[in-house]
Parts: sequence; structure tokens; C-alpha cells
Amino acid sequence: MKLKIIFLLSNFRAGGAETQFANLIKNIDRNKFEPVLGLIKYKNNTPTPEFLAQFGDIEIIEFRRKRRLDFMVVFRIRSFILKRGINIIQSQLFMDNQIARFSGLFSGRPVVTSVRGEIGAILSKSKMWFEFKSQFLSCKIVVNSKWLKDYVVNLGSHAEKIVCIYNGVDFLRYQCEEKKIKLREIYNIDSDAPVISIVARLHPMKDHITFLKTISILKKSYPDIVALIVGDGDEKEFLKQYVSEIGIESNVRFLGVIGDKLAEIYKITDVLLLTSQWGESFPNVILEAMSVSVPVVASNISAVPEIIDNGVNGFIVEKNNAEQFSNKILTLLSDSELSNTLIPKAREKVRSFDIPAMVKAYELLYESICS
Repeated sequence: MKLKIIFLLSNFRAGGAETQFANLIKNIDRNKFEPVLGLIKYKNNTPTPEFLAQFGDIEIIEFRRKRRLDFMVVFRIRSFILKRGINIIQSQLFMDNQIARFSGLFSGRPVVTSVRGEIGAILSKSKMWFEFKSQFLSCKIVVNSKWLKDYVVNLGSHAEKIVCIYNGVDFLRYQCEEKKIKLREIYNIDSDAPVISIVARLHPMKDHITFLKTISILKKSYPDIVALIVGDGDEKEFLKQYVSEIGIESNVRFLGVIGDKLAEIYKITDVLLLTSQWGESFPNVILEAMSVSVPVVASNISAVPEIIDNGVNGFIVEKNNAEQFSNKILTLLSDSELSNTLIPKAREKVRSFDIPAMVKAYELLYESICS
């Protein structure tokens, strides 16, 4: 008999956690599992058809929160769970975790929740308190790195509840068949101009200021350098003003959210930076770039050392340190032999983080819970 799992989701942006949910749901073994996607809607928060398409062929059920703290949504979900004989409740983010836990409490079903990042830097004190007080209602809590497991255990989680399952990345999605020189023509970039990119929402935790300071330093050696900023967010106007203040307007391009065009950006990028200073756990963007032969220089935070072996398949530098970032980039741009050494080792490393491995780990977890 198939195990029936309801996956609860209330955040409909195309973020890392949502992408991982989609990869899991789309690829889970339908001979053993019957997934249902439970959308928890609030006010005008509605997923786009493009967002839903990434989940593949799956039954979708909608639950509506009528107010910010609508406890009745728990009982509506409970009714569905009991009516359909759901075996497991799965959630990813803070609000969904709390709804899942209480739905599980009142339906008598096991709940698998998740912690996706450095929650101490992301959640308010009241949310942190509630998260750890309610964790006893979770059968298991999935984290996506060894670093994060240690982090939440140090904050008070019970180690026996924590399961580490690394993110799975759809590497084929970032393959681009178009030739690099042709893409540079399309994006109006000189064939010999260095291209340095960052792929991250425009938020203080991503530290785009350090990225821009790095570009300013590099401009002294490469006046024609091009900086591509992929992502959107509340910091956009502030960052544009900062670009103007430090005199690199002609070098920086804000591309916004580009969807499937990301593969093209990786193809024309010489070095990808991850300048985040907090809030991360397991940055998928590093794996994406490494999988398509783009050298990476990243901040020494969270689980980055679980992905990058410093000096072997990429470089790790101290956060907020534009000098260190620029020095590593200058080394990569001036030493093609070094890049050619790093790239195959990076591609080998990312094979450990594919979608089948992630999905299999979840399947074994579900089976162990219900055995």
C-alpha cells in the first residue's frame, strides 16, 4: 500500500526551500508514495501557474487562512487528513511547520518539519521561542547540512530528532547549449571583459555591498569588468545609489529575477561570488555554478566548507572582506591553469548533491517512520 503524504506550503515565491520541495515532490517514487500538495493561502497570496508547474503532476488541495492567526485552518487540514487517510505530514518553513505540527497533533499523524537556515538571525525572538517549544510535536526535523544540525542542537533541539538531508540540485537545468561568445553578444558584453556575477535576492544578509566593493577594487585592474546582479528585493534602490556613489555605474547591471535565463548567465560568468554574511545554511547557488564549470569564491559561513574544499574546488574567504574576494578573483582571472584545475574537481564534488540522492533519503525517512 502506498504511503500518502501531504506537503504543506504557504510561501509561493521561487526560493530555495520551495525549489527543494518541488524537486522532492516531482521525483518521489509514485509506486511507493502518493503525494498531495496542500496550499495554505492567506489574503491575496496566490501561486502563479509557473510556480505550480515545477511540482509536476500532483493533486493540489487549497486551505485558506481567514486571518493572520486562524487556528481553524488546522482543523480543516485535520479533516482532510482523516478523510483521505494521509500517513505523514511534511512542511518546510516556519509558519507551515507550526500548522503541520498542530494538524498532526489533532489527527494523530506523524509530522516531518524542517529548519532551512540560520533561524536565530532570521526569526524574531517570539518565533524562535515558539519554534523550539513546539518541536516536540515533530516526529523528525530535517536540516540540509551538518553545520545546521549542530547549530539547532546548540540552540536546544533534541539531536535524535534531527536528520540531515542535503539539498538536491537539478544540474541539467543549468546547462546551456548556446556558445559563450554568442551569449556575450546578446548581453552586449565584450568577449574579453571579465564577468563577475552574484545570484541572490537583494537583502542585507546577502551583503551585496561587499560584492560591489569587490567590483570597485577589480575595476582598477580591469576597467571593462562587468558585474551581473541576478535577483530582486527591497534593497534594489539603495544598492543602485551605492553603485553611483562609488563610481561603477558603467560596470554593474541589475538583471532582476530571470528564471530559466540563469543558465545563460552562468555560461558567460567567469567567477561567481557568494558574499552572504549570515542567514544561509546550504547555498544551492554554489552547487549550480560549480556544476557548469564556473569557479566560485564564497564567504566562510555556515555549510559552505561542506561544499567547497578551499583551494581544491573553489575558494573560501572571510565574510565582509572585499580585499580577500578581489585577491582570489584576480588570481583566477590571471591563472587559467588554476581555474582548469579547480573546475573538474568542483564538478566531481557536486555529484554528491543530486536530486535522486535527496529524494532517496526522504523516502527512507518516510518508510522508517511508518514501519
